[in-house]
Amino acid sequence: MRRLFGKFILAFWLAFAAISLTVAVTAWLIRHEHAQWLEATFSPPPMTESLVALLQAGQLDSVRILLAAHPPHHGPHWRVLDEHGALLAGPTETRPVRSEQRVTDNAGHSYRLQWLAPALDDPHPPGPPGPPPAPWLFIGVALLVSLGFSAGLAWYMVGPVRALRLALRAVANGQLDTRIGGKMGRRRDELADLATDFDAMARQLEQHRLAQRRLLHDVSHELRSPLARLQAAIGLIRQNPERLDDTLSRIERESHRLDALVDEVLTLARLENHVSQPETTVDLIELLTQIADDASVEAEGAGCVIDIDAPGEFVLSCQATLIYRCFENVVRNAIKFSPPDTEIIISAHHDSDGLYVTVRDHGPGVATDELDSIFEPFYRAGGGEGHGLGLAIARRAIASHGGRIVAQLPADGGLAIDIFLPKNG
Repeated sequence: MRRLFGKFILAFWLAFAAISLTVAVTAWLIRHEHAQWLEATFSPPPMTESLVALLQAGQLDSVRILLAAHPPHHGPHWRVLDEHGALLAGPTETRPVRSEQRVTDNAGHSYRLQWLAPALDDPHPPGPPGPPPAPWLFIGVALLVSLGFSAGLAWYMVGPVRALRLALRAVANGQLDTRIGGKMGRRRDELADLATDFDAMARQLEQHRLAQRRLLHDVSHELRSPLARLQAAIGLIRQNPERLDDTLSRIERESHRLDALVDEVLTLARLENHVSQPETTVDLIELLTQIADDASVEAEGAGCVIDIDAPGEFVLSCQATLIYRCFENVVRNAIKFSPPDTEIIISAHHDSDGLYVTVRDHGPGVATDELDSIFEPFYRAGGGEGHGLGLAIARRAIASHGGRIVAQLPADGGLAIDIFLPKNG
């Protein structure tokens, strides 16, 4: 049995079976192996009184007839001897004497009435065996067997639990590389499942810590550049006050970049920590159309056009701000990498499962091994511009709604971002 439930049942059943077997063996030994001893412990049967009465009345012949009618084998027997030990009635073979009683008749003759053990196959059976082993001995054996089963079961249970406790303590002390799956051996029960889940948890915590460290490093790196440019601009003002207006414009641009970066980092942090926003009911087709219209001006400035095919409506209760941010980041990312005189195609359709959106550009695309990396924070394919947070925010925003977003490389070039959002309920 593979599961703990079955193993518990088997262990308890085996312990109960051991106790039952011990009781059965004890009963069998008492019944069969120690029958003579049991017989020896019995009091003489009531027939003894009848024999005594006949002897006292001087009816020795009646005693002979009565004893001759008794079964010859395997039962208690009596015999009568005179005072000198001569046999007067009863079995002639040698048998163990269990009890003897002297009887005197009315004429003054003395008799010895002996109660004999059952006849055995051995013509010269030994004396009656001793008593059977004490029941406490068998009970002790049963208890030891049960203790063995219990100890085995306890060891089977406590070993993995102890390993899990030590692993939890190690993780609490910051050792996130701790794994215990290999210590489970060939187990395939709930404890092995628990070890697998623990390893998955520790691996996830380790990845989160690495991601946090990478995020802090990348944020500090991204903040350093605009801050350096701000400091340089301030130095220019001090050195050349005549260029104040131009320098202030540069400072203003850098401050806007800093503000945008901080906003994206905060958004990403909220998504990473699953901080939810109030949900509103919105038509996502209309929202996508609005984003495409707003981005058309930016697309015209880059020399490309946006073509949207999103008929009908798709009303969804969601965190509309995040969905808006997702669609906008994907569309603006397509504009950023689209060369002049190309077309950005936005298509959307829906069915009973949910909404499907595709944003396709005709830019340089990315390498095949970068299709998943472009959704990581601060990753810039080909060393492009920007902070590398737009697609990372998009993926986490879609994932928080139970959807998915993937990147594909169309056969004729460019990059296509496919988004799926499931319907509510």
